[in-house]
Amino acid sequence: MAFSLVGLGLNPPKDITLAGLECIHGAKEVYIEVYTNRLQLSVDELSIFLKKKITPIARKDLEESENLVKEAKKSNIALLVLGDPLFATTHIELLQRMRTAKVKISVIHNASVINAVLDTGLQGYKFGRTVSLPYGNPAKSTYDGIKQNREIGLHSLILLDVYQEGKGFMTVKEAVELLLKMEQEFKGNVLKKTDKWVGCSSLGHPDAVIRYATPNVMVTAKFSEPPHCLIIPGKLHFMEEEALNSFA
Repeated sequence: MAFSLVGLGLNPPKDITLAGLECIHGAKEVYIEVYTNRLQLSVDELSIFLKKKITPIARKDLEESENLVKEAKKSNIALLVLGDPLFATTHIELLQRMRTAKVKISVIHNASVINAVLDTGLQGYKFGRTVSLPYGNPAKSTYDGIKQNREIGLHSLILLDVYQEGKGFMTVKEAVELLLKMEQEFKGNVLKKTDKWVGCSSLGHPDAVIRYATPNVMVTAKFSEPPHCLIIPGKLHFMEEEALNSFA
């Protein structure tokens, strides 16, 4: 009996790997979680494409319940995750519980936003700590993460808050406004209105949009559907700058 964690990539079902398909078709039960990202098609449509019943699972059922662990001790089950399955700490913690219960596990990796941001032309080894931007009051930890990256010349990938009741998925416009509010709060001269930032939407999809602009211009720019993300560039190599200017 086994538990498989299957990455769907950025544009499922097209991005699902052959290894992922084998796990899905070999599982007795297949679940999907969509609270850490946005599925562009419906779960029913994905089920039809994969010719397998897929059951959505809530966050509390992953983090607070042992039902998945108990089920995996009796039969082969799979959990589908958008992007790469180990990008969220929730899934790492779940794997640890599976190991403790002596359940055989397998992880099928796939592309995530970490890969897709390279479409901007920024070099992957020059990204520093990735930070999250939540709704609500300015987060000091987010601000400090960007500040530390900038001090050593590294780029900051900012992941925007996922769905919240009544809010939807955070957009680039909302993120820019929150970051400028954060600068007013903490006054570290980290997020300057004169600098150019990178806004991205639907990376990995045919309708992906990348914009390179100052914050004041960014809030009026048009983007495709969420998920959105922001990048605060660090020190740019001339090739990176040339690439970004093509998105200005």
